[in-house]
Parts: sequence; C-alpha cells; structure tokens
Amino acid sequence: MLKYFKKNKGFTLIELLVVIAIIAVLASIVLVSLNTARVKGRDARRLADIKSIQNALELYYDGVGAGNYVIGTYSALSAALTPNYIPAIPQDPSGGTVTYFYAASSATTPSSYHLGAIMEGISASQGALATDADFDSNVWTGITGVFPGIDANCAGSSGSGVDQCYDVKN
Repeated sequence: MLKYFKKNKGFTLIELLVVIAIIAVLASIVLVSLNTARVKGRDARRLADIKSIQNALELYYDGVGAGNYVIGTYSALSAALTPNYIPAIPQDPSGGTVTYFYAASSATTPSSYHLGAIMEGISASQGALATDADFDSNVWTGITGVFPGIDANCAGSSGSGVDQCYDVKN
C-alpha cells in the first residue's frame, strides 16, 4: 500500500521556511510604514489643536479678557476657555505625556501669548516647523511657563538640540 504514495507531495521544510521569511519581511515593512503614518497623523492633530487653542484665546481676548489673554500656564487654559470658547482643552494624541505649552507675556495684564507643541515626526526646518514663530518666551521675566520655541522639546535653553517645537506667538 505504501508503494502508491509519491514522495513529492507537499512542501519541504526549506521551502516553508523561505515562504515564512518572505512573509515576515513584508509584514515588517508594512508595520514600519503604518507607524510613520501614525506619527504624521499625531503631528497633524497637534497642529490642529494649536490652531483651536489660538482661536479660543482670540475669542477670550475679545470677550471676557477685556483686552488681555489668559494668565498662567497651559493648565490654566481649561478654567478660562472651557466651555464658552472651546469644548475641551486638547490633550496630546499620543497619551499621557505633556507636549503642549503656553505662556502669557505678563502676570497681571498679558497682551501677548506663546503657544507650542512638541512634534514627533518633523524636525528643524521641515513642514510646519519651517514657518513657526521660533520665539523664546524666556525673555518675559517673572513669568511661569515660558519656553524656547526653537528647541528639541520646548524646554531648556534656546536652540539646544534639533528644533521639534512648533510654536506660535501673538
């Protein structure tokens, strides 16, 4: 009875291993490109969040602020701007880490503000960072929450590291 079975049916172990290796390489390429797309999506969300906060700050300035912006740091924005000017203060799309920054030009009557976010996928003069303010609010003395807009993580000294801090100023 064993005489009738052919030995050439099925795949050899080597053939199966080669196919599995090819599938693994293709899967890793797909995962890398998906991760890049996720990073770009989070950066786009951060830019949109900054624009939303900017719009809410301008509405506050024209309304309740009576010619002044919100006093304090990023955490102070929630009490001042929600729910009248923005439904909720945006949180970073990557999760728990703080990547948004806010500083007002004065501790009593701020007429200007500096708003920033740490980008993941773009740096230096790429994309939105090519046209951001690159302002260093450390020049505002006696103010909490100041940060350099041309820095790797919107902290430290101005110009330390590769610029990944997208910032706007009014």
